[in-house]
Amino acid sequence: MTILPLSPLLELPVEIRLMIYQYLLVPSGSPSTSKQANINLRLIDPTEEPIEWSKAVLPTLRRSKCHIHTGRFRGRTMQTTYTTNGNPKIHAAILATCHKLHSEGAEVLYGNNTFTFGTSVEAITPFLEDLTSASKSHIKRLSLTKRALPYDRDFDSAEWHTATSSISTHLPTLTILDLSIVAGRPATGYDDVIEWIKEDFECWTKRTWAGLEWVKDLARCSAKIVNVKAEVEHCPPPTSERMQFYVEVSKSVERGFGEWVRELITGGEGGEFVDGGLDGIH
Repeated sequence: MTILPLSPLLELPVEIRLMIYQYLLVPSGSPSTSKQANINLRLIDPTEEPIEWSKAVLPTLRRSKCHIHTGRFRGRTMQTTYTTNGNPKIHAAILATCHKLHSEGAEVLYGNNTFTFGTSVEAITPFLEDLTSASKSHIKRLSLTKRALPYDRDFDSAEWHTATSSISTHLPTLTILDLSIVAGRPATGYDDVIEWIKEDFECWTKRTWAGLEWVKDLARCSAKIVNVKAEVEHCPPPTSERMQFYVEVSKSVERGFGEWVRELITGGEGGEFVDGGLDGIH
């Protein structure tokens, strides 16, 4: 039996190998930086790809699949999977070379990057299912966005429920959860809109979770720090109780609502708020 020579990389001190992993697996590159980098993940929309690619390439991708609603009115169901959004400038192929490099490199890749899904929450479950238990245990920070509440459909609620179930199951030791919420602000602003405090949300949900069922799903997740941010968009003036409720919650996102959500997830032991969303219209 031929014995292959040991890779020169494995002969280096582990401290040097960790520096190399940092350059290869963290977009920021430099081992001296302590700030986590972002790896943005999104769903592949088969309707936006060439037909030949969707039929020939998509089924062969070695990633877990999921179903999404696509098309102009999101009325068509298609199978797809996740991919990175743009080029994150990482070289994850090194993890496939041997068990030792995978073990060492996985901790750098999954522990030093924030995995950002935006509104593509359907991608969370297949992504986590494709990772080993050890890789999942290294993930420290996750970021996701809740779509605007008035435009939620039944399948949006089901997909959110599945995503939060996966997070609670696969990432019980998550350190940081970044939650962005698409908030609505009428053209007239928030001056005449009631702002809810934390106690208002507590009182509301003692009677009913109507309009906030998605928060009940989210509360199953665990994290030591929860950052809550509003992604403010223009919305029509409220003409119904549902829309009025949405605008009031939107005004409260980064204060009373954020404080309430943080306590639901962390037990009130930690967390912080990200300011600035209410001052910018996207």
